[in-house]
Amino acid sequence: MVSLISCDGYSGMDGIVKDSETDEVLEGVKIEMTSYYKTINTTTNQSGEFNASHMYSCGISKCDDSFTIKFEKDGYENLEFKTNYYPPKNDNVEVIDGKNVVKLKKIESD
Repeated sequence: MVSLISCDGYSGMDGIVKDSETDEVLEGVKIEMTSYYKTINTTTNQSGEFNASHMYSCGISKCDDSFTIKFEKDGYENLEFKTNYYPPKNDNVEVIDGKNVVKLKKIESD
């Protein structure tokens, strides 16, 4: 008898995007999450919330839960990082009340 074991996993992240100085939620932030299995393009809603995650099944092969995520908004520095931790370990991401809060920094004008 041969037994095959399947692996299901989770990749990406969800949360809220805020201004790093004012703590104001940011609407319309473009987000691209790319994993081995899928690319998701989305934007934040009026409340600054986003969902750029997905479940996957990798069959009998090794599951790869790493992902790269990019945040872009006019007037703010772009943020991009690669991780395979959940919650992501990044200086611009905090976990507050169980939610990922991504902080974007305004571009300083001269």
